[in-house]
Amino acid sequence: YVRVWIGGQELPLTSTAAQPAFSSDTSGAAWTVRPEVSAGQVVLALSAPDSRRSVGEVDSVTMTSSGSGYTSAPAVTFAGTASRPATGEAVIRGGVSSVTVTEGGSGYTSAPAVTFSRGDGNAARGTAVLDGKVTSVTVTNRGRFYTTPSGVTFSGGGGSGAAGSVTMSGGVVSVRITRRSCYTSTPTVVFSAPPAGGTTATGTANLSFCAVASVTITSAGSGYPSPPTVTFTGATLSDHITPARGEVNEMRYHEVHSVTITNGGSGYTSAPTVTFDGHTVGPGFNPFNPPIRATGTATIDRGVVGSVTLDYQGTGYSSAPTVTFSGGGGSGAEATAGIQASVTGVTITDPGAGYASAPTVRFSGGSGSGAAATAVLALRASGNSPEDNLRLARRTLTGKQLTAQAADE
Repeated sequence: YVRVWIGGQELPLTSTAAQPAFSSDTSGAAWTVRPEVSAGQVVLALSAPDSRRSVGEVDSVTMTSSGSGYTSAPAVTFAGTASRPATGEAVIRGGVSSVTVTEGGSGYTSAPAVTFSRGDGNAARGTAVLDGKVTSVTVTNRGRFYTTPSGVTFSGGGGSGAAGSVTMSGGVVSVRITRRSCYTSTPTVVFSAPPAGGTTATGTANLSFCAVASVTITSAGSGYPSPPTVTFTGATLSDHITPARGEVNEMRYHEVHSVTITNGGSGYTSAPTVTFDGHTVGPGFNPFNPPIRATGTATIDRGVVGSVTLDYQGTGYSSAPTVTFSGGGGSGAEATAGIQASVTGVTITDPGAGYASAPTVRFSGGSGSGAAATAVLALRASGNSPEDNLRLARRTLTGKQLTAQAADE
């Protein structure tokens, strides 16, 4: 067989550029040397592959589905083998889906105008709704002949939560004796006085075998918001024990005196209806002078912006627009807008490099779903043709000493 040396380095039957002495392409084999013996001469047979290949960078993205429900731009990633990954940013377009009032402001006597900053398309439009609360109740008819204290309820007006307590104005109907006690003479019955503007109830004690048996009401009095106290004075006890005691057994609440608001509620766009309950007829009332239920009207303060009703969602918003309020006599209202958008495209921020095939485009985040797209590559050629590799081989081998030696097997 024949042993062959080139430049002092022995070749096997096949030599490739993987051997550094004869490498013309540091990235891999670019040519092959095969020594042959023909007619007593050593011949080098050269061959070279086509090492050309197409590599690319992401040129653009074609949307195949825009998806929906995105409140912000989703993240874009390119999944594929590359020497440098591509990057991009999603472009979203949509309309305003909601408005959240973060500060109601104060002093609004009418709904302020709502303005949305303009998107790439048409600006959204909306109407402010004032959030009123009940501030007071004017008693328009005090009623008469309530035997139990009245409550008050609020209904309608578009809101909820209002509540109040009722101050009644009434008089004494009867007294119950809780300790009889004996007296040498008839004691005087004393009722505690009502608040200013009312009249004090009066009555006389009735004795039975020296003990206080009952009280006859001579004047029911008026203006009592609750039962008065009852005491017995002005007479000597026959047995020197604790004085007689009594308590108001029944009140006749002639009328509703006033209403105190304990909770203004919220959301009232108009005054709610006021209803007084607890109206019952006790014994002894004159049927020709029937009881009357009290009535009243509520006053509301609508000085706060409670919500915004969207009249038109607008188009072309890539991010939430700014919401401003103007007019209406008040100030300080603030709100934030939310959008519902779809992905309309992807802006390539770095095309990457070294892609042999188009990478997979993925969208994540943004609170939406369904967006899909395909990447489009811009290709370029890399590597050498067979002719280029043969020229490199000849250039590498030129000037190298060739030694051939026949050897016995």
